[in-house]
Amino acid sequence: METINTKHIIWVTPGFAATEQDSQCIPPMQLLAKALMKVDGLQLHIISLHYPKDNTPYQWHGTQVYPCARKGPATKIRTRIAAFRQLTKLLKQYPTALLHSFWMTDACLVTHLANRRFGVNHLVTLMGQDARPGNRYLKLLPSTSMTKVGLSLFHADQFQKTTGSKVDYIIPWGVAAHSISSSTSKKYDVIGVGSLIPLKQYDYFIDLLVLVKKTIPSFSALLVGDGPERQKLEALATEKGLADNLTFTGALPREEVLSLMAQSKVFLHTSSYESFGFVLVEALQQGAQVVATPVGIAPELSNTVVGTNSQELFEAIIGGIHRLFEAENVTNFSLSSVADAYLELYTAQKQTTNP
Repeated sequence: METINTKHIIWVTPGFAATEQDSQCIPPMQLLAKALMKVDGLQLHIISLHYPKDNTPYQWHGTQVYPCARKGPATKIRTRIAAFRQLTKLLKQYPTALLHSFWMTDACLVTHLANRRFGVNHLVTLMGQDARPGNRYLKLLPSTSMTKVGLSLFHADQFQKTTGSKVDYIIPWGVAAHSISSSTSKKYDVIGVGSLIPLKQYDYFIDLLVLVKKTIPSFSALLVGDGPERQKLEALATEKGLADNLTFTGALPREEVLSLMAQSKVFLHTSSYESFGFVLVEALQQGAQVVATPVGIAPELSNTVVGTNSQELFEAIIGGIHRLFEAENVTNFSLSSVADAYLELYTAQKQTTNP
């Protein structure tokens, strides 16, 4: 991995891992942070607005994290003020630092205000639904004053449809090479992983499993994750006759999730929207056949079956159950190449930073 002369990078994000053991909070950001921390001469600082809820600074693998969540009246405003004050303090201490925000929402707004005050260049990585029309910050933020990064062609296209503007770069998330699975016995026919929220369309996931049961009555499936729709989905699965086929595991540590992916034949993803879909790349790396709706990175992945309707997805699931799929080293999404892409961008930003 290349090195960089820049001393300080300040990340501003709505949330970050609360502890070193917290593997569930935005895993790809954690992986990128760890990769950047290995670069000689680079010091990463992380300001987190809303999560963790505690506002006591802490160390995360040697990097200082400044949580800014506030409680009580006017919580959001007070949190943003606290984040701006912390960012101001860091910029006074490190005036040549580079600013990198995540999500084009309030974390980006706080960073933009600091950019205006200190004249420090601002890079923002769009992360998800912030590229969609419902994001009111897109009207508040002058996107031309910041360098914008999208996560996939699908994501970049959504941002352009929403705003009429293009992102400046597309940099995907990266998966560490050591997470690639060796051959593992396949205990499960189908697995799904994600938050149990309407966006993920797990009712559609269940409907597809109903079709699978008509062909393979004794198939086994897992749905890993938790969320507000869990009780409704469990009831729906029982109603549809899947009580003996589908197991709801709840939220699990990341390493356990990867292990279950490696033990599954088909990874089924029915989401209505993804900016990237990190779990898709993880599933490929763990040796599951990915079957997905055409969102996020799915249309760009080799050895992935994208279906636009129930019949296409059903046929892909059955095909995946009946054939062995080897774990794939998805070189386009290696963590080292993604870290290098950001380092190159940081270097370019540093060269144009105002004195």
